[in-house]
Amino acid sequence: MVTTFAFQRFLEENGLLDAYVEIIAAIDGILATKEISHQNQYGKISDLLEKVRNLIFHGRLESTVGIGREIMEEIDYYGLKDAQLSVRSSGLQEDTEEASFAGAAETYLYVSPAELLEFIKKVWMSFWLMRGILYRNDRIIQQMTTKPAVIVQKMFDSQVSGVIFTTDPVSDRDVIVIEAGYGLGEGVVSGLVDIDRYYVNKFDGSVINFHIGKKAFKVIQHPSGRGTCIEAVDNDWRDAPCLNEENINIEIAMALEEHYALSQDIEFGIDNGKVSILQTRPVTTRG
Repeated sequence: MVTTFAFQRFLEENGLLDAYVEIIAAIDGILATKEISHQNQYGKISDLLEKVRNLIFHGRLESTVGIGREIMEEIDYYGLKDAQLSVRSSGLQEDTEEASFAGAAETYLYVSPAELLEFIKKVWMSFWLMRGILYRNDRIIQQMTTKPAVIVQKMFDSQVSGVIFTTDPVSDRDVIVIEAGYGLGEGVVSGLVDIDRYYVNKFDGSVINFHIGKKAFKVIQHPSGRGTCIEAVDNDWRDAPCLNEENINIEIAMALEEHYALSQDIEFGIDNGKVSILQTRPVTTRG
């Protein structure tokens, strides 16, 4: 985890903190001013967002000094110096029962350690895209309180990926919903690929109902080794269930719900039959 304090260190080491605070305060000021027309608001905020992204872009984050060196030392410590990495956003106020910030900032997959610091900056910059500003503002969250953090994980090469909701996010029924598709989870959670959907009894693990999607495509690692691409699924597999009975095991999901005392939205991947939990967050109702 590249913490919110690491971001503050980055600003301080580059002498950018005062300018950063001034820009974010100006954005909050515009959002709080009812008299400004929506079009004028949008234009002024867009200009300020470009300024804050440029501020971050031009700051130095290098492997030989300061917080950049400390980040790379941690990569070495955890044995990730030769690994392919995923780099995604986190932070204070992300993913509560009232709001899910998934998609508000960028995620980068199959990042090499040599490129890591560059992509950490890209994730920081992506906190200051218009979609994130509008989402936070709709939920009455001041921009000044937004503290960007970044999660760095070893890539998990999933043959099948999916999401387990321990409460139905559409109807709020007390039933487990599992959505799964071939390839990496990026395709499933973004809606890029069709999926299978299973409704599972929380008490005995029996499948109540299911829908098998026409899974024509999947997201995989790009042949270049950098990033991802979309590939066609073999015809024989498109209409076949991507999960078997052994995969539909609710014990871990229920344990996570009990641990956090909240309904959970759990991302998982399956590699060579092994199911791994990649992350979990509170369920945000869709309907």
